[in-house]
Amino acid sequence: MRSRKALALWALAVGYAATIFLLSAFPVPAPAEAAVRVGDKALHLLEYAGFALLLSLAIASAPAPRVRLLAPWIALAGAVLYAASDELHQAFVPGRDASFLDLAADVAGAAIGAAVHGVCFLPYHDRSDMGQRAVGWTATHAGIFSGLRRGT
Repeated sequence: MRSRKALALWALAVGYAATIFLLSAFPVPAPAEAAVRVGDKALHLLEYAGFALLLSLAIASAPAPRVRLLAPWIALAGAVLYAASDELHQAFVPGRDASFLDLAADVAGAAIGAAVHGVCFLPYHDRSDMGQRAVGWTATHAGIFSGLRRGT
């Protein structure tokens, strides 16, 4: 079961990355960008938030517990590197240019996507050894109820 789920998550993450690459290959505006009426930086932020979240979920499907725990950080690094390569790619596409502000929006989006996984999904991943799940684990991890567990 885990391998099927992992394969699906990796397929989604790679497909999402391929879609980013293909949309970046279109001269401005890309068909998808023209259809959505939000700012350019908001599109970059949303695009990379989704990518980092999918990438983090895919990485968290790894069998190694340490990799699962570090998945948001690994995904953030991967998404930032991909964003930088995407901006470099756009420098060679007619009608597009590489922009530091676009990269900054990509990085902010990637940070949000990785944080969403770390806060919302990670507490559900293999915490049975801690004897806690979801909100209970998160509250304890944050130190909110640590005094109650020690009897103080």
